[in-house]
Amino acid sequence: MMKAFLLSFDLLPSHVTGCFWLGLPSDFCRENLPRDDGMVTMVDEEGDDYLVVYLARKRGLSGGWKGFAKAH
Repeated sequence: MMKAFLLSFDLLPSHVTGCFWLGLPSDFCRENLPRDDGMVTMVDEEGDDYLVVYLARKRGLSGGWKGFAKAH
């Protein structure tokens, strides 16, 4: 079963330049995301899907985050 949730926060310039890395709050990751690395699907307000790499031990988004960030 797919879990859906809304996560909203302010982005810093470092989230969308250079390496395009987005660290997520530890509590949020522990309660809502897988314990292992994997792909997550981000859906924007238009309903467009973006596959993003979630790195569990680093608690953040990596590959694919750049595409989502640039599109928005």
